[in-house]
Amino acid sequence: MKLMEHLSEYDKDELEEMGQNLGVTLPPKESAKKWRERIAKTLLTPQMVAARLATLSDSEMALFERACDGMFIPQLSELDDSFAVQQSLCAFPYEEDKDPLDIFRLLEEFDRNPNGDAGLKLAEGFKKLGDFWLSAPDEIVSIYREINTPKFQELRHISAWLIRCLAICGEFYAVTPVPVLARVYARKEPISEDKLRQLLPLVSGGADNWVWVYQSDRDRVLRRDMDEQEIQSILDRQGDRDFYIPEVDEIERMWKDEYPLTIPAYENLQIFLEQYCDMDIMEAREAVNELWEMLAQDDDSLQDGLQWMIDTTDAGPKFMPLLVTLYRNCKKSTRCISLRGYTLEEVASPADNNIVQVKDIELQFDMKPRKIKIGRNDLCPCGSGEKYKKCCGRAC
Repeated sequence: MKLMEHLSEYDKDELEEMGQNLGVTLPPKESAKKWRERIAKTLLTPQMVAARLATLSDSEMALFERACDGMFIPQLSELDDSFAVQQSLCAFPYEEDKDPLDIFRLLEEFDRNPNGDAGLKLAEGFKKLGDFWLSAPDEIVSIYREINTPKFQELRHISAWLIRCLAICGEFYAVTPVPVLARVYARKEPISEDKLRQLLPLVSGGADNWVWVYQSDRDRVLRRDMDEQEIQSILDRQGDRDFYIPEVDEIERMWKDEYPLTIPAYENLQIFLEQYCDMDIMEAREAVNELWEMLAQDDDSLQDGLQWMIDTTDAGPKFMPLLVTLYRNCKKSTRCISLRGYTLEEVASPADNNIVQVKDIELQFDMKPRKIKIGRNDLCPCGSGEKYKKCCGRAC
């Protein structure tokens, strides 16, 4: 299939998001057709295809090459890799069966006659909607055939991991000396600092939502463009503390936007927001990420952090002990820029571990009407494993 055929499957909002990832800008009222044309023109160059493929890991690249040989349906174990290939915009999902599924008509028919074949048609239709083919546009395949050399694959292999390392260094340190970046990279495989210095100008500028700036004269990488005053403020807060070096799976989770939802404290917060605060999964994830960004960058105080919890949950005074516990658990397990990636729990003295205690709170809050409903015999949403009445509910 041609690229324009794939792009015709996307609406204007989706095309605008795709364009932003490619650095394309158009007037707000521009038509979807114009977006498709500009995206195609921007994407179909050897430089852009090489840059997009540079973000793919070896396993993701293997899927892309399969798509170049012909469209195929990824296995369940390959879905994460296939989504990454799609995000590169060098391959696209494609539903081969174009027969429309008239869901509403079938639902009405099923209501009238539950024993008819409408239910079977619905089941078959939804199953087809869950299957997609991964397809590489003909033009991109052609460009890839031209640029695919041993040297390109070597650089792509190194760059893909380097980009992931840069992403997590930006979140954990903000300012990363090249020797520290080499230590992070070496979690997967060794690399010389000189080799990194050669590659950093090639990947400087970022990838999609990740942005970084390489300062060769200072031998460091910044999480974004920052002035010297802001940089010095960060360095002053960090002092001479050592750098926390993340493991490979932590680096991958950050790249795949799964961080911090795999941290138990944040998992518990998400469950609490979904089950007790009437949030859908996307609202809960957005809220969890907002708190994590606030805590990771130290842009909070006790008053501000707990006020955020109150505003987000619409909780009343009765639930303050629970909110304090949820907030405290998130705060002490957050990898902070000021701690160069360490958590409060990892570096604090025993006295500091009581960073947020219920009994110490004498702050004024703007409390809203309660909408949270937790049974006294329910498991406490803080994640302790105890019943609510024996945990955070004891103060009620």
